[in-house]
Amino acid sequence: MIMLGDKSQVVHLIQRMPLQNTALVSGTPHERYSVLIIDAMCAVNMVSKAQNAKSFSQQFINIVADMSSDYEEVRVVFDHYLSQSLKEATRNKRTLKQNAIHYHVNDSTEIKNVKHFLAHINTKCELTKYLSDKLMKHYQGQEKKVLVMHHTTMESNVHCMPLSAWKQ
Repeated sequence: MIMLGDKSQVVHLIQRMPLQNTALVSGTPHERYSVLIIDAMCAVNMVSKAQNAKSFSQQFINIVADMSSDYEEVRVVFDHYLSQSLKEATRNKRTLKQNAIHYHVNDSTEIKNVKHFLAHINTKCELTKYLSDKLMKHYQGQEKKVLVMHHTTMESNVHCMPLSAWKQ
């Protein structure tokens, strides 16, 4: 087991893994279906420099598109920002030493420093909705199936079967 300091390091390890030449899944190509699940905040942390939220979202979409190019479906899962959670307490400890500023996220939101931009929990909460909307707009009408999960919402660029249909 490899213990990593943060989740973004996992993506780099996965990207460097060699692909196996032998098929691990039996069946005809029509029976196989490939799905990639992306930790969205890991992809957010891969965005280098951005002048504004619009250029940030474009880089984010490019990262998701590059990672998922060989897959039929991609599921992008954002963190939940629940009050009074253990994760919130950890985030608060991490940001005690800096004055975090809450940015309202829209296309023209200026980003001078990505780390400072992402320091406030409410900014990240707004960013998840903003990036989800941008992903849905980008993949609307495309063949690749894209599901985005943020907060308590799941969105898709294609019609999804309701949960009640799975129980039948």
